Amino acid sequence: MILVAILAVLGMGAISASAYFIVAPGMRRLPMQWSVSGRVNWTAPRLVALSLTPLLISAIMLLVIALETEFAERDIALLILSVVGPVVHLLHIALIGRQTRNLS
Repeated sequence: MILVAILAVLGMGAISASAYFIVAPGMRRLPMQWSVSGRVNWTAPRLVALSLTPLLISAIMLLVIALETEFAERDIALLILSVVGPVVHLLHIALIGRQTRNLS
């Protein structure tokens, strides 16, 4: 299951690398959080915005590997993170793209 987790993180890294050049190429800062009404609450520099989710998921995965002694529970947690992480990352990038299209 550790291999699946590594592949998920590498996949998120590849998504971030391609999004860096494709999504909102003219913007130096990208949205990070939206209010209920759809307004952007705060932005981050481009590199931070696109790498934050993969870094957070990687850190959580490392904590699971380091702290979980039961292999079955560790594998289930890594599997869930390997699915949820890329989905959340893609959602964030899609929302960034939608926000920037609405601005233009």
